[in-house]
Amino acid sequence: MQKVYRGIYRQILTRPVQMVTVKLLPSPASSLMQDTKFMRRTCRVLNTQFFLCVLWIDLSRVHRHLHDNICQVFAMNVQARSPRVVSIFDRASRAEGRHSPFHQDASRAIEHLGTAASVLVATGVWLHLGQWLDWPAWLSEGTSQEAGPQLPPSISVADDLLITANVLAGLGAEEALRRVIEHPRPALGPRAALLYVSAPNLGEALTGLCLASNLNHPYMELAVERDNDFLELVALPKINLGRLSEFLMPLAALTLYKVVQAIAAEKRASVTFRTTLCESQVPANTLSDMGCIIATASAVNGLKVPVALASLPNPESDPTVWLLAQENFRHQAQIRQSTPSSIRIRERIVQLLTEEGQSPRLKQIAAEEGLSTRTVIRMLAAEGTTFFELVEQERRKRAVELINNPALGLDSVAAQLGFSDRSSFGRSFRKWFGMAPGEMRRNLFAKVGDLSISAMSCGLFFPLHNPPVGLLSAAAAIG
Repeated sequence: MQKVYRGIYRQILTRPVQMVTVKLLPSPASSLMQDTKFMRRTCRVLNTQFFLCVLWIDLSRVHRHLHDNICQVFAMNVQARSPRVVSIFDRASRAEGRHSPFHQDASRAIEHLGTAASVLVATGVWLHLGQWLDWPAWLSEGTSQEAGPQLPPSISVADDLLITANVLAGLGAEEALRRVIEHPRPALGPRAALLYVSAPNLGEALTGLCLASNLNHPYMELAVERDNDFLELVALPKINLGRLSEFLMPLAALTLYKVVQAIAAEKRASVTFRTTLCESQVPANTLSDMGCIIATASAVNGLKVPVALASLPNPESDPTVWLLAQENFRHQAQIRQSTPSSIRIRERIVQLLTEEGQSPRLKQIAAEEGLSTRTVIRMLAAEGTTFFELVEQERRKRAVELINNPALGLDSVAAQLGFSDRSSFGRSFRKWFGMAPGEMRRNLFAKVGDLSISAMSCGLFFPLHNPPVGLLSAAAAIG
């Protein structure tokens, strides 16, 4: 870092600047300046002809706030004569930012996660934050993403954590949380947004988002508990996130609260928002405008929602979209448990179903992989699954897509799923969703509300129930 700053001063000296004054503004680290040995080591006269005095900062010993003050004053004094100085300082500041305590915590978390850090997850809130800030270059710095006017819909867990560190170093937790609170809609990715918009009621929306978040974030958990009076949602770190946890857990709780605000509107006054943040960490007017009970300096981050409010119908509920969203996350959870070998088998199953309309055969796919059928069976058994289960999972996902196409007759749907006849398709469909395909199609097109409280709505992470139950009751049952 000293070399970086030495280079800055050499470039300044190439300009005919007669005098540069660096004033130290009050800061917590100003006492360091009283150390005469430190002063002699860090202050040098670099140009005796024009008396240029520059303070050389050892960043390992000086508070970041002091560094920012020096950069700002220095840039103001020399900008008129040396336009290049500002951009040089910006680059040096960003280089220092990548070694901030936030980035150190992110690096440790990534190392702890191991191969899980390379898994792709939804970009989510960073899509919104990037747009609000007009996509600053520092947002994706140090990640595998190129700086530009957009982030992809999916990024690796490692990039997710590094972007978190960039936001904390470049924007600050207080400002980031303020923007999330003041945004009129929940800052979610497109798939999660569909999940909450189409849910039948508030409780199902919150519980579905918690389950989806747990699938998407291996470093944190949104726990769901329900008793006779309250539905409680708590954000908890699953690994040591260091300083990142002080931002990510309140952010998760705020995101859930924004869903409550979107569905419950003025009725949210009975909801309790709990956060480990102190009142000084979030502007007072921002908290007071949330319109609910605020519990700052709490032991946990989360929500406490009265059961009566959790059953509040969602006016935007759409059974068709709710079904598609559920199956999307269910399928994503199944793929996460797969190895590269079984993913190739799964991809071939999908190809046979979608492009060739064939019923996938184990012998055929094993031969294409250059393996014996017994080897494939043993390989899948080691993952806790079978070839038949993989075929069933892909058929189920595709069945949801096809059943929503009114142009396709049920015979055509059965054929495209590789069933020999409509009866075989009907039996499998009843096993998957607890109703006949024709009945589901009628319900979907009629937008029958109670369709959402069927076996399919709890099929994301839970076994099918009889009688059917929803995500909320299923989560409560295992809690």
